[in-house]
Amino acid sequence: MRRSFLGIIVSVSLIGCSNGSGDENGDNTTTSESGTGDGGSTGDGGSTGDGDSTGDGDSTGDGDVNFTLTSADFEMGGLIPSLHHSQGGNVSPALEWTGAPTGTMSFGVYFHDLDFEPQGYPFRHSAIWNIPANAAGLPQGVEMTSTPADVPGASQCFNWFGEYGYGGPGSDSNTYEFILYALDVAELSEVDAASNLGQVKTALDAHAIETATLSGQTEGPP
Repeated sequence: MRRSFLGIIVSVSLIGCSNGSGDENGDNTTTSESGTGDGGSTGDGGSTGDGDSTGDGDSTGDGDVNFTLTSADFEMGGLIPSLHHSQGGNVSPALEWTGAPTGTMSFGVYFHDLDFEPQGYPFRHSAIWNIPANAAGLPQGVEMTSTPADVPGASQCFNWFGEYGYGGPGSDSNTYEFILYALDVAELSEVDAASNLGQVKTALDAHAIETATLSGQTEGPP
């Protein structure tokens, strides 16, 4: 561009910078967990859904706070107490979250075994969804029914051993992961309490805005 100042013409070239920007099918079958997998389950049967962890939990949500999942019962990478083991009480751990992304209409939580893949994906344990958008966590010991009273509006399907609700670890030492989903719908209309875990996982993945994870190694049964 050119500018004239006191009759002297000075040419200035502006140099710009450019920058580049640069499921598997099927479900749990009756399987025995003896230190490595999950024992005596009724599976989900004939559904799609990859069962793989999809979240990294490292992006930012409201107020530039990372979308984060924590528990008062165990730390990330720590030991999951025997109380939460399928043979130690099968009590679901308390979960808390912060930094939900803009547009979140509801939440879902999916739980699986990262070390046991009898069908090529982490063994599915349990799921809860249609958790209201104003929720900031789940209490310890969520009621094991299809519509738990302590989480109004939420739904649960059969867990890995054929009961509604949370299905805790079945091994003595495996690593397990909770995936928290921020969802773009208030209700997952394509699944219900009669759906299997693979179908629920597929629906959660399809409506995920963002995910956060929490994992730990089971302490084993008492």
